[in-house]
Amino acid sequence: MTGGRRAGILRLAPLLLAALPGCAPTLNVWGSVLPSWVVCLALGLLFAGLLRWLFARTGLEGHLGPLVLVYPCLVVLLSCLAWMVLFRG
Repeated sequence: MTGGRRAGILRLAPLLLAALPGCAPTLNVWGSVLPSWVVCLALGLLFAGLLRWLFARTGLEGHLGPLVLVYPCLVVLLSCLAWMVLFRG
């Protein structure tokens, strides 16, 4: 293994360790143990849906860029924000 390749693998090590199943906090929801990212994703979807309704109601949706890109990015943004507020604060 060359030095450059080894350095690249070492840079990816924290990402690989973060992907292990035991690293994320879990939540007990009605007897079902869920990883916390599932809850954050659900909150991101819920809030993006509410913002979509608000944008459509106020007429701002027509001024947004391609909606096929805007709303998934909004879900990711709101999910990460939920993660930071609930689990990393």
